[in-house]
Amino acid sequence: MLIPEHKSGYSITKYIDGSILTISDAPWPGFSPDLISVVLVVATQAKGSVLIHQKCLRVDYFCR
Repeated sequence: MLIPEHKSGYSITKYIDGSILTISDAPWPGFSPDLISVVLVVATQAKGSVLIHQKCLRVDYFCR
């Protein structure tokens, strides 16, 4: 995964209705639980708000 550098920084924008971005992991073909840590690091460097939910347990990849 390549995350290019932006001179002005990253920003997370709200949706039209005012809600914020929500990211959650899911089993295949959903968003891989392994990528949650990458998204978390990028989100700490961005301006704005994001909710990150980790629903899959790493022990056996059981998803609630």
